[in-house]
Amino acid sequence: MAELAPHFIVSIGGMSFENAPGSSGFGTAFGAPLQRPMKLEIEHRDHESSRLMLTVHDSATPITGGTPFPIFNGTPDPHVTDGVPVLCTAAWDDEASPITIFQGQLVGKKNKYPAASTTVFTALHDSHRLRKKAESDTYPNHNVQQMLQAEAAKQNCTIVVDPSAAGDPALVTTMEVIYKIAQSNWQVMLHYLVTFGFISCCGDPATSANTIVIKKDKTNDPQFPFQFGGTEYVSHDIRSEQKRPSRSEQRRGHAHETVAGKHQDDTDGSDPVGGQSMQPSARAHGRTVQYSKGFFAKASTNNLARQLERQGREIQITVRFQPKMHNEEQIVLSGFGPQIDGVWETAEVVHRMGSEPARTNIVAYQK
Repeated sequence: MAELAPHFIVSIGGMSFENAPGSSGFGTAFGAPLQRPMKLEIEHRDHESSRLMLTVHDSATPITGGTPFPIFNGTPDPHVTDGVPVLCTAAWDDEASPITIFQGQLVGKKNKYPAASTTVFTALHDSHRLRKKAESDTYPNHNVQQMLQAEAAKQNCTIVVDPSAAGDPALVTTMEVIYKIAQSNWQVMLHYLVTFGFISCCGDPATSANTIVIKKDKTNDPQFPFQFGGTEYVSHDIRSEQKRPSRSEQRRGHAHETVAGKHQDDTDGSDPVGGQSMQPSARAHGRTVQYSKGFFAKASTNNLARQLERQGREIQITVRFQPKMHNEEQIVLSGFGPQIDGVWETAEVVHRMGSEPARTNIVAYQK
């Protein structure tokens, strides 16, 4: 009996890429695929736009003639054409129908030769448009929820408030005025979300490509059980450290007094005596090293304190590919022992498929 394998199809501006052409019952429902991809990675993270990266072999010398690099030359150019739709569906061999695991827009593509002769596509959830343009605005007699909805609507995005955050005074209390000064839509939104302890997630990709969900926590979300040594489990890395309150009055990183003016930060929330910015920062989601800023990450995770320094307990767990997960879930662990077993809230879900076995990498935490 053949081993089960996941199948996925990525559609980019009318061109389809399938990892297993001709597989029974799956590929025929989407039409004939054009090329077999080499690698697919989909990332869902708190406070960020979901991202898809697809790597496809792109021959420099096509057998039938024509132009070289037919994939790069035959797909829309995101530099010229805006709003090119990208859709990804996936399922295991034994599943009846595929699941939509990503919807968004093509924002970049890269061709590389010689070596592997590949084209890499990058697509983002529609909320990435909120990060593009800085402007100033005022919202008199608005509450934070109304401001979030107004800012999102400027780029045709929809704000959905999860039951865990519905009615929270920080969202519904009317302010005399809310200022937006030389900030992108997302910068002003993130400022208030993080300050008041909310979480933003891209909505279910099977439902919409432009929904942003605001949560206080993920207690209302679906649960996925994983057992140590079970068929779904692959590996894990867990750390538990002394908990630090998320709203500590201590300034993070303030280990010495600075000379006034040398480290001045004139953004809202800065220390008036010239120390350091005291604005709370978004979670770092398990990142331990510096990484290159992508299209959407400039205001989210780089140069921020690790999440475990504020939350106390964090696990990074790798499991068999879980197509239904998109970072709006909890995981329930069992068989790991009394200090690990229990419910954890996801902060990051990354799907990887290609030449290696299909895996889902999860970063989760306990408060």
